[in-house]
Amino acid sequence: MLKPLILVIDDNINNIEVLEELLKEFDYDFNSIDDSTLILDVLEHQIPDLILLDYFMPKQDGLETIKILKSYPKYSNIPVVILTADTKKETLAVFFKEGAIDFINKPINPIELKARISSILKISSLTNQLQKSYQTIRDDLKLTSKLQKSILPSKFDLFYKKEFLDEELKIKNIDFEWIYLQSSILSGDIFNIFRLDEYNIAFYHLDVAGHGIPASIMSVILSRMLLPFHSDYLKYTKLEKPFYGITSPSELFKKLNHYFYQETDSISQYFTIIYMILDIRTGKATYSAAGHTSPLLIRENGESILIDGTGFPIGLIEDVDYEEKNLILEKGDKLFFYSDGVTECTNNQNELFSEDRLINILKQSQKYKIKDILDNLKINLLSWNDKDDFDDDLSLLAIELK
Repeated sequence: MLKPLILVIDDNINNIEVLEELLKEFDYDFNSIDDSTLILDVLEHQIPDLILLDYFMPKQDGLETIKILKSYPKYSNIPVVILTADTKKETLAVFFKEGAIDFINKPINPIELKARISSILKISSLTNQLQKSYQTIRDDLKLTSKLQKSILPSKFDLFYKKEFLDEELKIKNIDFEWIYLQSSILSGDIFNIFRLDEYNIAFYHLDVAGHGIPASIMSVILSRMLLPFHSDYLKYTKLEKPFYGITSPSELFKKLNHYFYQETDSISQYFTIIYMILDIRTGKATYSAAGHTSPLLIRENGESILIDGTGFPIGLIEDVDYEEKNLILEKGDKLFFYSDGVTECTNNQNELFSEDRLINILKQSQKYKIKDILDNLKINLLSWNDKDDFDDDLSLLAIELK
């Protein structure tokens, strides 16, 4: 087992010799320099477990040396103990502010020196272990985040087979784009768009209550449940042709609510969602909402309509009936589904981004392609937030009918 390495920095050779004898007695490895300006050269070859640093030195004092160390990320975590006869509170406060971990009075008491070094090395070892564990967790979470993002809808054109293109279809193609900005490494927002069959397209947007790992796990579970080949939820089998039926939005919500209320009652985890089925032959859209934000429909002529997203969240209350509504969609219409993290995003004045601001930005750019619309919206959100992280997950799914 390697012995801890202590670096002594003191311009007084006699002090260095005394410290080296003590460190040898304590069974530590040691190195020493009498010129603190050489510290970076020494650290390039060997990084110590602890630095004993003299306060008063002619070329570069202890305070300046600490500042230099802390300016280099690879050296900033080395614990530094100040050796000083000046123990005035004001002096020590400056050193602690700059990053010193402790101080030892001069003249040095061997018993105190041994106790301080032992204590600091134990703390440093535990800190390093925690940092390694934390980094492992962060690496695992980043990988999980990539996997989570991989289940978001892939970019593809929802064109139809040639035999169907010859029919009188009200909607012959659908384009979509999305924004996905997480508050932490993992998110509780999820959305998708997919075919249920040749004539019916489904899309949903949901937001699991809470943040982090529990919310992200639940969102992944939901993403697997809400796939067209999962016949227990989106489709069901029939004995006559076409041998399947499509579950209505209200019935889907009833099934999901029954399942999640039973499964999550003890931990009170729930989610909001809006789910819509579009028949491309007629343009008829059938949808239900469960406590979600109200999607925005912008017609080709610029008219904007907020689609009602009210209703009880899924998994919150037992035996809830969900209302089902219809609307007719036309070519050129654009739909925007989003989480409350968008409208409730705050700036440095604690002002909300707001539903009105979102609608105005989307309406002003509605003549552009949806990719350009969302690029512009993302710039506005990042500028509005003006922080490294968002307080809540932000996601938005935009759909354009052609």
